[in-house]
Amino acid sequence: MKLNGTQVTDVMVQALASLPHLEVINLYGTGVTDEGIKALAGMKHLQRVYVWDTEVSSEGAQSLQQELQKHHDEEQAKLVQVILGLDTTMH
Repeated sequence: MKLNGTQVTDVMVQALASLPHLEVINLYGTGVTDEGIKALAGMKHLQRVYVWDTEVSSEGAQSLQQELQKHHDEEQAKLVQVILGLDTTMH
């Protein structure tokens, strides 16, 4: 789901968590924070989250990535990415 450059806030991210089959969310250039992305942690199909140019910290991104990886087997978990910038992926 492409939401980049929109007025998405933490409250709106909580609503996205009710869409269980989302695999990719692009939140680039929005106002989301570490607190807001916590709502995505329970999404079992979510594999990629773009959060550069937001208020998300590297710690928040890493925490989300670790939570999302718990929903997958070892091989699939390697594909889960929370991306903070064009060249920065949490590992």
